[in-house]
Amino acid sequence: MDPRSILEHPRYKENLSDFFFEMLIVDTIAPLDPEAIAWVAEILKCGADSWRAKVRARLTLADTIDVAILDLWYRNREIAQTQGIDLDVQSFSIHFVDNYYKEESAVDHWGPGALEDAKARIASYRDRERSGLRSDDS
Repeated sequence: MDPRSILEHPRYKENLSDFFFEMLIVDTIAPLDPEAIAWVAEILKCGADSWRAKVRARLTLADTIDVAILDLWYRNREIAQTQGIDLDVQSFSIHFVDNYYKEESAVDHWGPGALEDAKARIASYRDRERSGLRSDDS
């Protein structure tokens, strides 16, 4: 990726932080390859092991953001699959960021028991994925 092309992209021209937020979302769902991580770290002027922390701090994201990302990813992916749609991680990350910043957004706001429910849903989805992988392999 050429940093200049990101800087010139209409979506990021006004707010480059959205790009880094999207990268954090993608990495949470499906870890970025080492080359992409090195590229992001270079732009952020930090180490490859600290870019996520830098993005979190810069955007003042809550410690529960990964739970919000994964819970919405799994739930939205399941809905899309029932409609015959293959939800891709990049599109999801863009929609996540857009919805996160909407006025009165409820993304990453947890009522009583909601965080625990989300963690349980994530664990259930992951268990099903692991079971599915094992049954496909045999």
